[in-house]
Amino acid sequence: MPAAFSISNLAFTYKGATEPAVKSVNLELGKGRYLSVMGRSGVGKTTVLYALSAVIPERKKGSLEGNRLLFGEPLDGLLPSDIAGKVALVFQDFEASLFSTEANDEVALGPEYLGFSPAETRARVSESLRTCGLDGFGERKVNQLSGGEKQRLAVAAALAVDAKLLLFDEATSDLDPKGKSDVASLAVDLVKNGRTVVSVETEAEATLTADELLLLTGGRVLTKGKPAEILTDARICSKAGVQPLPFLRVCDEHAGDWRLRRDIKGDKNVFEALTTEACRVSHSPVIQTDGLTYSYPGGADALAGVRLTVNAGEIVAVLGQNGSGKTTLAKCVAGIITPTSGDLRLFGRDTTEIPQLELARYVGYLFQNPDHQIFSESVFDEVAFGPRNIGIKGDELKARTRAALETVGMAERRTDDPFALTKGDRQRTALASVLAVEPKIIILDEPTTGLDFEEVRSVMELLRDLNRKGITIIIVTHSMPLVAEYVPRSVIMRDGAIVMDGSTRDVMAWSAKSYELGIEPPLVTKITAETGYPCLTNYEFEETFGGSIE
Repeated sequence: MPAAFSISNLAFTYKGATEPAVKSVNLELGKGRYLSVMGRSGVGKTTVLYALSAVIPERKKGSLEGNRLLFGEPLDGLLPSDIAGKVALVFQDFEASLFSTEANDEVALGPEYLGFSPAETRARVSESLRTCGLDGFGERKVNQLSGGEKQRLAVAAALAVDAKLLLFDEATSDLDPKGKSDVASLAVDLVKNGRTVVSVETEAEATLTADELLLLTGGRVLTKGKPAEILTDARICSKAGVQPLPFLRVCDEHAGDWRLRRDIKGDKNVFEALTTEACRVSHSPVIQTDGLTYSYPGGADALAGVRLTVNAGEIVAVLGQNGSGKTTLAKCVAGIITPTSGDLRLFGRDTTEIPQLELARYVGYLFQNPDHQIFSESVFDEVAFGPRNIGIKGDELKARTRAALETVGMAERRTDDPFALTKGDRQRTALASVLAVEPKIIILDEPTTGLDFEEVRSVMELLRDLNRKGITIIIVTHSMPLVAEYVPRSVIMRDGAIVMDGSTRDVMAWSAKSYELGIEPPLVTKITAETGYPCLTNYEFEETFGGSIE
């Protein structure tokens, strides 16, 4: 029986590039298998998916070497349209792949192209939307969906063609924790029904339901094997720039649930010493909302009476399921949209009385997709735009721009075209453009989407340093490991309202025992919460339980 695909000696150099994206990749996967792929940004993960879906070399031009077989047949000379019924790809930039105005029409595109009858197409559309948690969204306008809802729609469109091979390029990056879990379960179910799945991931925990994990480095295969075995090998993980999961080595797995072995005991004194957080009490509110509401034109209410106070110098995470109102709240605070009703004060002043240019000095906003705010021809000009727009000129403008670029490590790329940068460097450029205005509050909407483990840590360490200098940080995110390690306070939203507000440890410990709000804490917290020592990080686990680890 032929494999689902086979790649031998694959090498590809994109047109205009000086170095190959992949170098001599050899890879084979049997039918009905689930493969996760990880590695640093730029190591060739997406290129491998492009090779399997015939995107290269016909759609993305370049020089291709090696052999590719799809279900035993050569791929050379074929276009993506030639294999549309066999392979479905969910792109990393999923928004760019959405064409239609309504969700129903978007999901119907594939089945209609493949010639399915109207009745069969309607059935496929309905089933795919339901499977992806979008039941009832068929007539919703695509441009009114949240980022996570758009990503679910992209996955639904891929499912509708009933392809034998499904390729997910970070297909859960914008999904809430429940959505990530749902897609992982969906992949397992697809494999059980004979489909083959390849999924590029950025978070190590997301790979644990896969049959195999592939690590790439430098455009080559580093290793391939069982996820739990690879992720407990710190040396291998370090080579690939992947977060290790050392606690797995002292766990038992039962039906997909990881639990500590009964003989593993925690040290209460060590845990209490580690988790006695020093309180940073501030009595200087910088953000105050009361009864805040917002309704999109022709749409449902996005905010329903939000009451929130954020004090100077805090780092606060805003969590919640897709469509819960997180981004809408953030945009209201930043002055990008105007609340329908309610009170919103910044530094004690009603925002309706603050001129827009003055508001920009108070609050900097980093969009979920950096490409939504980047438009200049050079990195320097992009970063200089903000301060120039508020009247900064001459030497001060140059000094601010240079300082912001140095802060994010982009000073040497100042003459580059922003759109030629990697996703991580575009994110840094967008952040530098916010920093150059020198705001007192920075709001970041999913600042680490699409970044690898090392890039995430770099961005978060940068934000931590900025916070130590007195800048208040608000982070809208679905990344629970990020929140657990770096954010002291977490707010959970549901249906446009705040339903939980407290220390991140309390929020995560509660969420480990209740999935009512759809927040899934890091695996290390889930497996330690039952012991009474809810650890948030690998370090806390190793210190608390290290004495009983063999």
